[in-house]
Amino acid sequence: DQAILFLTGRNEEVVNLLRSRMERAAEGLRFEEAAEIRDRLISLESVTNRQKVVSADVSDWDAVAIAREDDEACGAVMEVRGGRLLGRKSYFLGGVMGASDAEVVSAFVRQAYLDTAFVPEEICLPCDVDDREAICDWLAGRAGGRVEIRVPRRGDKVKLMAMAANNARLLLSERRLRRENRRQQVPHAVAALQRDLRLPRPPRRIEAVDISNTQGTDPVASLVCFVDG
Repeated sequence: DQAILFLTGRNEEVVNLLRSRMERAAEGLRFEEAAEIRDRLISLESVTNRQKVVSADVSDWDAVAIAREDDEACGAVMEVRGGRLLGRKSYFLGGVMGASDAEVVSAFVRQAYLDTAFVPEEICLPCDVDDREAICDWLAGRAGGRVEIRVPRRGDKVKLMAMAANNARLLLSERRLRRENRRQQVPHAVAALQRDLRLPRPPRRIEAVDISNTQGTDPVASLVCFVDG
């Protein structure tokens, strides 16, 4: 339980729990146990001190930003817990050509928070989304409490969102460069497959599709895609 609290940025709760245990151990003359807990507290505070303070707001919130290029988008999430920047996450979305920024942000939020262990009470977006109410209800179900979506206009949150946007642009650019480099190189396994199957060109993209249904109803489809092996 303490590990979960720590990994979701609720360090202060862990510190309070450990201090309480350390004091009880000392009062019970269990000095070795107290010393072990003391060392754990020192390690925890060392990690916490390295986390950058980015806001005077000590609540838990995330800053979300996106960057777009052609048919691809990258979304970045800056996680702030207790005023400290706890971590960064990024996700890529394809097939965004023709979609509005609001539609891309909505899709990104649903992807980013689908499997996350902790949903904060506030999520800052770069623009409003048409399905705000539905997303808030979905997030609240995952968080076990109310979640607000906001579009900040000034202050620390705007600064962090600019940082998130810059991060998303850099990640998208790096991804494009890596893809361009890959295009120029045929992996050994792909070349071997071309040789063994006597194909006219390297099978750099392989897709397998399957569709199943129950007596002609409730169709479900899956696609597995291999790129360069």
